[in-house]
Amino acid sequence: MIARARGRVLESNGSYDIFPDIYSLCWDCLESDLAQLRLYMLREFAPAASRKLFELFEQLPSSDDKEIVYPFVHECKQIIDARIQEICGWFIRPVFRRDRYSLRMLISTTLSIVRELDYEYKFTEEVIASEDISLNRGSFDVFGDALFVLLGNAARHGKRDGHIRVVTNALGPKNNVVQLEIASEVSTREQFEADVSRINTAFKKDAQEIAQAAVQEGFSGLMKLAGLIRRVRSPVVALWADADEENLRIIFSLRLPSEITVTRIRGQ
Repeated sequence: MIARARGRVLESNGSYDIFPDIYSLCWDCLESDLAQLRLYMLREFAPAASRKLFELFEQLPSSDDKEIVYPFVHECKQIIDARIQEICGWFIRPVFRRDRYSLRMLISTTLSIVRELDYEYKFTEEVIASEDISLNRGSFDVFGDALFVLLGNAARHGKRDGHIRVVTNALGPKNNVVQLEIASEVSTREQFEADVSRINTAFKKDAQEIAQAAVQEGFSGLMKLAGLIRRVRSPVVALWADADEENLRIIFSLRLPSEITVTRIRGQ
């Protein structure tokens, strides 16, 4: 890589921007070690922290004490899990800023991140997405948030060894509208019915409840996603879910323009 970058600088008489190559080289050197650290945080440190919290809870002398403390313990566990996932996000190679971004690459990257969240995830994956579908920065941000939530829900509430299928299509006369479909399998009818109820409730919440969800749900909530989608100014925007009761499948569908103006400040 160094020799190639040097050649490009010489060929361009010094006008070639070498920063992306240096950036990529640094990540190439660090990425494997950071991946191991990320796995340790998710698969060993997080479960150990939860176990220790539970042990302290079990040492409380009476059931009355446990009843009083339980909400605090539950909140602590949620905060710990959210913070660990946030920290692990620091160790993932960011996509270098450019004018256009590949949706297929974003899907594959998000699937890899979701798979690392739980060592019990054994799902198979299928991605049908054209390499020609590209997004601007605003659309990339919204799709990135949506994919993390929808794929995370598909993995968390679906069969551990099930199949997750992601299909994308470019729509409209100019192919500037992208429709995304995520289908996942559910293990039991009881789980299927619970999932359908949970999804319908999340998508029907009002604006105030959605605003609260941004705090309560952390990084993985459907209500937070519903609120984000509602802030995208475009008549083509849509988010919905279909329930395939016969085959015990949940299908999330999302439609967004491939170019979106900034809808919010990142991190808010």
